[in-house]
Amino acid sequence: LETSPVNSASLHAIDSAWSLVCLDTEAYDVSDLTHTSQQFFHGNGYNRWFDKSGSLLIMANGNCGGNVEHSVMDATVAGHQWEYNLSEELYDGEGHVLPSSSYPGAHDFPVDPPTKLEWELAGFEDDLAKSKKNIQDMIADSDLVVMNPGFGKSFPKKCKLSPDGFYQMAMQLAYYRLHKGFVLTYESATTRFYYEGRTETIRPMSDLSVAFVKAMDDPSVTRDQVKKTAEDGHRVPM
Repeated sequence: LETSPVNSASLHAIDSAWSLVCLDTEAYDVSDLTHTSQQFFHGNGYNRWFDKSGSLLIMANGNCGGNVEHSVMDATVAGHQWEYNLSEELYDGEGHVLPSSSYPGAHDFPVDPPTKLEWELAGFEDDLAKSKKNIQDMIADSDLVVMNPGFGKSFPKKCKLSPDGFYQMAMQLAYYRLHKGFVLTYESATTRFYYEGRTETIRPMSDLSVAFVKAMDDPSVTRDQVKKTAEDGHRVPM
């Protein structure tokens, strides 16, 4: 593909860009978090550029989201970026976001007008068709469901439980009830506060977590005993 100077120039423009903006022609119903998240995850397969680490996805109605490829950054970095953007937004009396020129210390940066990237694809028709089918097969094989349990971290805190431990043990119990067994589990822990730190691995599955899961389905175990087992079950080493 890159043997064509036209294709090479277009690929270089994409690869050298800081990030990617995807302007979707569809306006997703954001109240349907599962469908919206699926679109932000993979779209239709060819309206995302997964080689670009960060993509800003904008729907036809102005709502937006992000898609971040994990190898060059952690999820916490993208999360902090979104949190900062939302916390720093300024609004007018009708609730509309003010233009960037309204922000304190704002500067106008020259922006080149958009240029359409050209491609020479003669002879690649079969390859493109195979690639399209391949990505759509992978999408069909992917499951993503967004669930809202109706409560957040405040609930386990009121029960004097770690929110992280609460959800980790809930996942262990759910997996056991579905599959009647246990598997090694990965949980990411940030070490970004340390020099050259990035992430480390937590292994939530342990002898104690297994004991908790089995206790949950044992009618002879009291509620206080189950709670104590749960608290011990998520004290795991990294």
